[in-house]
Amino acid sequence: MIQVTPSVTITGADTDYLGTRIRGRILAIKCVANTNANLTLVMTGETTGIPIITVAGVTKDATTWFYPRALANHNDDGAAATDVCEQIPVYNERIKAVVSVAATGTTTLTVIYDSEI
Repeated sequence: MIQVTPSVTITGADTDYLGTRIRGRILAIKCVANTNANLTLVMTGETTGIPIITVAGVTKDATTWFYPRALANHNDDGAAATDVCEQIPVYNERIKAVVSVAATGTTTLTVIYDSEI
């Protein structure tokens, strides 16, 4: 079932958390940057630290959608595949969002995920 986390608004450069006990695969992230400079966004699982997305230069004063995927590690020789991507799983944890911006303004984040694992 498709789920949407309550949005969080981060002021300036700060850290906040989305959801409470998210369980599912990340489908999309909506980022609304109302800042006067581009920003860097890093999102991970709070407990596991699983990387979800790292983006430098998120456009200021814009709404941007991200569809994070992870490369599969699935080749016979143990090397990471370069053409196969997987949705990122999160299991019973919040999503940690860190916004780095050398400017003023707010960034609002929402995560859409599929809770049917």
